[in-house]
Amino acid sequence: MSDAALLSVRDLHVSFATPRGDLPAVRGISFDVRRGQVFGIVGESGCGKTATGRALLRLIPPPGRITSGQILYHGEDLLSLPETSMRALRGRRIAMVFQDPAAALNPVFTIGRQLTGVIHQHGIASGEAARQRAFALMEELGLPAPEHMAERYPHQLSGGMQQRVMLAMALAADPEIIVADEATTALDVTIQAQIVELLLRLKRERGLTIIFITHDLGLVAEICDSVAVLYMGRIVEEGGTDSIFHDTKHPYTQGLLAAMPGEGTWGRPLSVVKGSVPDATLAISGCSFAPRCPAAMPVCRSIDPAPVHFGPGHTAWCHLYGAEKDRHG
Repeated sequence: MSDAALLSVRDLHVSFATPRGDLPAVRGISFDVRRGQVFGIVGESGCGKTATGRALLRLIPPPGRITSGQILYHGEDLLSLPETSMRALRGRRIAMVFQDPAAALNPVFTIGRQLTGVIHQHGIASGEAARQRAFALMEELGLPAPEHMAERYPHQLSGGMQQRVMLAMALAADPEIIVADEATTALDVTIQAQIVELLLRLKRERGLTIIFITHDLGLVAEICDSVAVLYMGRIVEEGGTDSIFHDTKHPYTQGLLAAMPGEGTWGRPLSVVKGSVPDATLAISGCSFAPRCPAAMPVCRSIDPAPVHFGPGHTAWCHLYGAEKDRHG
């Protein structure tokens, strides 16, 4: 584990049992998250982003399971903890904001009861003190008239308000790390911008470390300090956000960036990453992106690519650069 890392993931594997055999959702990924940074995990649907985020809190739903690896938090492997210790850590030290707040909130309890429940669960406060803490959290997150809001049910709130309640619940025990899983996906552009601004303010004021899971590269550019690009459960490129955007190396990352709408794309068809994601239940030889890669070589279809380093913190797993290095000695 790096001395500067608050959280380190090492060779993490997650699989889901299916009638056709095990589906490997996460296939041996490793990364470090440093204190106070926003670490982005990005990729298209099905690449393993959410499975990675849930694995950090050991919340993989059946029939999924973490099959191997390490998740080191302050040097302690969370995968070796008994479930009672893990329950005490969830929400207290590492909290998660889920993608769909309407589904994550309990429809039969008021907002106030759900917030105070989290506060009680972690032994922060009880009774009137818990109610006052819940009101303070709602006010901090921009929810109007907290006393009135506490009496409302989730279906009586807009999507943006529901997401603010989810953030309040995540912050209730003052955690060090928040895992935000597609926290802005279901929101319109204006509310999305407000949630992003809120996350950045909380990072500054509370010293939060945020793991930001998204498919939106525009948000990555706006909010993240560094980013890991996933494809079929593997990291294909990782580095500082500026480096990833302005010195892109992996053909998959290049394809994602080329598909982003911009000023020069108005009125023209957007670029696409050709082909589709292969069936993950089938054995994959070599680079998993090779069937869709415009720069694929024979070696790509038979041998896993080794990491190639392009300066401090920027790494790509791609045979293209290994071959170029071999050709140029």
